Amino acid sequence: MTYTIRHLLFALALLSVCTMTAKAQCSAPNIGSAPVSVSASGSTIIIPVTAGRNVHICVLSISFASAVGVTLQSTTPGGSNTNLSGQFQLTSGNLSLNLKLDGATASGVGNGISLSLSGAVSGGGIVTYYFSTN
Repeated sequence: MTYTIRHLLFALALLSVCTMTAKAQCSAPNIGSAPVSVSASGSTIIIPVTAGRNVHICVLSISFASAVGVTLQSTTPGGSNTNLSGQFQLTSGNLSLNLKLDGATASGVGNGISLSLSGAVSGGGIVTYYFSTN
């Protein structure tokens, strides 16, 4: 019984350290930030492809002029997109997308981050992020 409890406590401690490490990366001086400006239907790159590096999103905050569906995507150097999220449906009651991801969402090594809009709607905000090599 004690052996099992020790393993459980070790696993919980390891999970806590991993979570704290990601959150710690999302604080100065580790993070970068970029303005976000989107208006076209389809994918728009918000953090460019960076060879050999993985982009981790800390916070994404954007407001839109009208209702739109927004999907977070990973973008390869060749321009292929893979969804990192489902489509967030923003309606007239809520035209802001505010995601605090603490580095848990990543592009994949060598990929950038894009937003895909379901319609041509103007939006703007900020994204904070950090890079890793894994």
